[in-house]
Amino acid sequence: MKRKARKLLDRMRASKHGWRPRDLHALFEGHDFVIEQGGNHETVTHPKMPEFITQIPRHSEVAPAYVRVAIQAIEQLLSLFGDNDAVSEEGDITDGDDTSESEATGE
Repeated sequence: MKRKARKLLDRMRASKHGWRPRDLHALFEGHDFVIEQGGNHETVTHPKMPEFITQIPRHSEVAPAYVRVAIQAIEQLLSLFGDNDAVSEEGDITDGDDTSESEATGE
């Protein structure tokens, strides 16, 4: 996770009010979410969480509910995959232990 995105996440956790669409863009993009242009809203997805889909409105100020959804999605992503440390190059989740299963069982 980028340092800027981490700081932005912390600030959004502290206050859900007064944020703009560009702030949500920075937050989502800093956590590798994909943003697709739409009509009045933009659609947000993440390749490692295909079940997650939300939208960002194009209003001058974003309602607190959108900020809450963004925070919850990122917290879920971090709990599943950590700070990118728990995901291997192939996209597999690792537990940080380099011992293979056969080595662990003595086979």
